Amino acid sequence: MPFKKKNLGKTGLQVPPFAIGGGYGAMPRILDEAFESGLNTYFYAPFFPTYTPMTKWLRSRFPARRDEHILITTSYFWRIPGALERTLKRHLSWLRADYIDVFMLGWIKSADQERAFETLEKMKEKKLFKYIGISAHTRKLFPEVMKKFPVDVVMTRYNFAHRGAEKEVFPFVKKEGVIAFNALKHGRILRKFRGWDESNGKFPTAAEAYRYALSNPAVHMCLAGPNRSAHVESLRQAMAAGPLDKKRIADLSGLGDFIHG
Repeated sequence: MPFKKKNLGKTGLQVPPFAIGGGYGAMPRILDEAFESGLNTYFYAPFFPTYTPMTKWLRSRFPARRDEHILITTSYFWRIPGALERTLKRHLSWLRADYIDVFMLGWIKSADQERAFETLEKMKEKKLFKYIGISAHTRKLFPEVMKKFPVDVVMTRYNFAHRGAEKEVFPFVKKEGVIAFNALKHGRILRKFRGWDESNGKFPTAAEAYRYALSNPAVHMCLAGPNRSAHVESLRQAMAAGPLDKKRIADLSGLGDFIHG
């Protein structure tokens, strides 16, 4: 059964299985192909220069076609006084958008974020964005932050070689949704690792690696960074094929343990 759209956490947003990021410099033609495949959700982090093509592409579509797109943006330097307000207003200005769907605090390193969440609530009241998200590499922070503050969606690393989120994040997620990033580990988990006996499970395709992450019921969406037509085709294949069966999940988990070890 193919993967279908899901409600993203507490947001109520109907999202496709993938959010498209611009970290690998996706050009307009690739963004067009993704959009035509039903992928209308974007992770926008323009701190990186690779996001320039995405900025121009989204800018050309806003505001006339704003309701056709779901926009997730983030700030990585929000601890600097006034940075949250400046970042959000810049994103809106650069994209010609009148609101952001999900605004995320990125690279959270502690659970003491009262000032940041107070600022976010004020900006939310002004309808500059609709929902609050958090992202961190330190997974043990998620339960504490979700307990203390109003979080609608979380983003964490998850792939078959890095499954710590299964114990440190997913059990604490109730109505919050999870966006998984690094599902391909920048392509490294697709390599043929020396010493692995393929009788224990064949090496995966990119589509299978994405399907592994999306097969976990806690994961509502994966972040992907296509920059070639072949990459978009892998996303299409993953969506059409749907969840992996239990045997293939077990095989890839075994391979993940081998890679991680």
